[in-house]
Amino acid sequence: MALKELSASLRSLRERKAVEAGVPAPRPRSVGAECREETRSLEASLFRFEERFLRMDGEMAALRQALDSEVAALRRGLATMAEAVHAASLQTQIPLVACQLDFGSKENGGTRLSCNRDNGFFGLAQPSPAGSGSEAVRTMFTGGMPPGGRMPGFWVSAPSIIPAFRKGADKVPVETFSIDCQPYKPGTWGEMELFDRMQTTYDQYGVVRLTNTGLKDPEAMRRYARAVVNKQMAYEGGANPREGIIQNVFEVGAPNDAWLHYHHEMAYNQHSMKNLAFCSIKATQGKGDTYLSENLSVTDSLLQTDLGRKLRDKGVCYIRCLTDRDAYEGQGWMEGAAVYNHWQLSFGSKTPEEAEKKARECGLDVEWCQDPLKPESKRYMKTKLVISAFEYCPSVDRNVLYSSIADHSAWFDTWKGVHDVHPDKRPLQMTFGDGTPFTVEELRQWVGLYDDGGIRVQWQPGDIVAFCNYRYAHGRPAFHLHRWEERQIGVVLGEKFDSWELNLFCVREAEEGFLPSAKLEKPSKIDPDHATILLPTRIVNKMVVTCARLTAFLYQKLIAAAEPSAVFRALQLKLHFKRSLRLLGARTCRSMAPRVELYTAYELSPVQEKIKQANQSGKYGPVPKRCVVTGGLGFVGQRLVETLVERGAEQVVSFDIVPPAANVCQNKAIKYVTADLCDFDAVMKAVEGADCVWHNAAAVGPFLPKHFYKNVNVIGTRNVLEACKQQGVKKMVFSSTPSSRFTCTDDVDGQTEAEMPDIPQDRYVAEYSATKAEGELLLRKACKEGEILFIAVAPHTVYGPRDNLFLPNLLEAAGIGKLRVFGSGKSRVGYTHVDNYCHGLVIAEKQLYKESPHLGKFYVCTDGATHPHPEGYSIFWEELDQAVTGMGFDSLYSKMALPYFLLRIVAFICDTITAFTGKKLKLGWFTLRMLTMHRWFRITAAQTDLGYQPVVSYKEGWPDTIEWFRNKWLPTFDPKTASGTTGSIAQQTVDKVKLQEQKMQK
Repeated sequence: MALKELSASLRSLRERKAVEAGVPAPRPRSVGAECREETRSLEASLFRFEERFLRMDGEMAALRQALDSEVAALRRGLATMAEAVHAASLQTQIPLVACQLDFGSKENGGTRLSCNRDNGFFGLAQPSPAGSGSEAVRTMFTGGMPPGGRMPGFWVSAPSIIPAFRKGADKVPVETFSIDCQPYKPGTWGEMELFDRMQTTYDQYGVVRLTNTGLKDPEAMRRYARAVVNKQMAYEGGANPREGIIQNVFEVGAPNDAWLHYHHEMAYNQHSMKNLAFCSIKATQGKGDTYLSENLSVTDSLLQTDLGRKLRDKGVCYIRCLTDRDAYEGQGWMEGAAVYNHWQLSFGSKTPEEAEKKARECGLDVEWCQDPLKPESKRYMKTKLVISAFEYCPSVDRNVLYSSIADHSAWFDTWKGVHDVHPDKRPLQMTFGDGTPFTVEELRQWVGLYDDGGIRVQWQPGDIVAFCNYRYAHGRPAFHLHRWEERQIGVVLGEKFDSWELNLFCVREAEEGFLPSAKLEKPSKIDPDHATILLPTRIVNKMVVTCARLTAFLYQKLIAAAEPSAVFRALQLKLHFKRSLRLLGARTCRSMAPRVELYTAYELSPVQEKIKQANQSGKYGPVPKRCVVTGGLGFVGQRLVETLVERGAEQVVSFDIVPPAANVCQNKAIKYVTADLCDFDAVMKAVEGADCVWHNAAAVGPFLPKHFYKNVNVIGTRNVLEACKQQGVKKMVFSSTPSSRFTCTDDVDGQTEAEMPDIPQDRYVAEYSATKAEGELLLRKACKEGEILFIAVAPHTVYGPRDNLFLPNLLEAAGIGKLRVFGSGKSRVGYTHVDNYCHGLVIAEKQLYKESPHLGKFYVCTDGATHPHPEGYSIFWEELDQAVTGMGFDSLYSKMALPYFLLRIVAFICDTITAFTGKKLKLGWFTLRMLTMHRWFRITAAQTDLGYQPVVSYKEGWPDTIEWFRNKWLPTFDPKTASGTTGSIAQQTVDKVKLQEQKMQK
């Protein structure tokens, strides 16, 4: 109110003076204008205050830095004095109690400098417990600690050994491995050229740095990092409690004020990383810079010292102490709990048994003991790993140092909540392999050698650095951020490798000193059980270069007239092709790799439980009393056997070449017969007394030996037919395939059975299609001659729980990052749920009677109008991407699609390799066309003639299948054993092939 009254008085005074001077009175100002003026005045004052505050804050930072420098100088001086006292103690043999230097008097709380000549401990100690200010004294140490961990003093937050991180200029100039990304545009040919340049730089220097990316999204940064770190792993078994930013991108996990010594990521674990990448999400210039140490020169220098020879001969022993999270509930290690990581977080486990299992899988010895900081806790996990201090680096073909002081307890000298813990109780410790400790002098020498190889990497937002974990160690000094400053670095972990056991490590003595250059490799040979072919790297490289040159030449010749920049485009084509050819793999092409078998277990999904209830209710009518199903343990065959039993069959013979697993459906109506279709007597015995035979056994897919298709699909079918004729079995339902009716040259875009070409054809898309057609022709001929009543029913792209071929192959490739959208990604495909196909097979039997108009015909059953597109199809890549992301893998649409014409070249190369070696590669012409052509059918014939309608809709069945794979398949997925883009089949099928081959040999 006083302000308003004063304002009114001033306004009145101005008006009177204006009237006296003959000046017109000013226009009255509104209250709003006055408020705005006052607001501007307040804002100006606030701005001046903020400027003053920033200046004061800057001055405080400068004072803090100066104080830190003074404290560091004081500590170095005290350390020097302590070393002098220690030396004097050793020379004079004076007891520890007499080796002290006093600072101040007891009355004012002065301290004394003392040393222990037995274990190298130096510290500031309070001379008398009665001295004032004793609780404020923090002591500095440079080594171990007195026995029992007790001393009349306190620890201080200062590193015992302060790394310099770099001495002089960078060991490798940062500019040599840096790429300015401004000329490259995301999602274009320029991006592909950038990826290729990244790989070239990485291959040459072992490190690549991207600047001026303009990236802010961690997902986009991770995608760029994938050009080098192409197999990205989760953080499991690590010592650091890291939080995930996004999938496979993790926080650094260390406090800003902690000094991070040079280290190789997860060197303390037998499954360490080949490479990794750092992504700068947020950065403040000059604060929190990362340092790399060029490890080749460090290794050479180290091995010329006694320390290097001891490391070579003894190896190292890593000891990790992991606490129980439940014992520290509500108390974090940053708050003084001395917890570096809990075993629940480190191994992603809920129980000690699960954590111990995962730890032993990492090559660790495990001991459960009492927590020294929480005596009431008996779930204190102590792991130990004795291993070589060196690792073989394939890219430089030599062994390199792979251990550092960062794995020693001294690393925690600056960690809040850990620095004041006895070194023997700290969560990470390291000794020589024989258990002897490192001396302070050895640790300092070690740190100094890494400092000699230092390279400073300064961060800007959006920067990405990917580097080889063998060739470079990494670390950073402590730093302090103001409240308006930010720093966030995302860590992307690369493919894991198995470390070498100490007793396998070997080195050879060269003229220049002890160099770890003996290459350790497993013997290279062909494994007949896994049909492994090893392609030398130089051959693959020549294939890449030759085919790229040929492609570029043809592109230039064919398109030069219409494309002015054809030469440049040809170069881009070459780069893109080189990247696409990585689908072949680098050294090893594995075909017929057996997959872990989870699919025989009788455990229905929620949707299948509903179908089971409908089957048992009699909704679909009766079935024959005595049934025979060949291939009764396969994906479709097993579910068909179960369906027949659920619908009331009194006996179902499940005929298969492999014995049933212990966890298959156990029902008194099911009789499991283990025999070979090529064994005519066994087939005769199996079909005896049957009312109908469902001939479902087949050699499926493109990855089996050629003779296996003939044996099963032709000879096996002939034996079943002859056995039925001799045993008087009149009915047979044959499981056919649409691929016997089309070729890979033309799309199948909604055709009916009548619109497709009939068999036989001049050529077929694969051996599977040809032999299935040959077997069906045998049955058709017998049906025409009245020897048997027969109908052929085919599905298309069968899916569902327990699938062991279609989805597992594609999900494995997606899981290791080798699956991309092929071509336009718009191929239309019809799907068939396994229960829908079994329903079609069962109801087809009702049309098997004399004079039936449907005898000998071919029908296709799919999910029909229940697809996302009611015409009867789905967009293949969109539906597959749902399954891929449902497993937690990267979306296929987050990566660049592969052009179709380039994939044709790759398919040609794969088929050429197959022709010369006999070993199947997944990305052949057949697979390419199956993944890019339209393949869907109208099922009006099955609906009209057989009365077929899907028993489960696609909208129910597909999500149910994804959920089943997430729960049953994903926990068993191992990227190291995944087949990627080479062939992979079920273990059961591998067993069948072996049994066939054994009988042929006999």
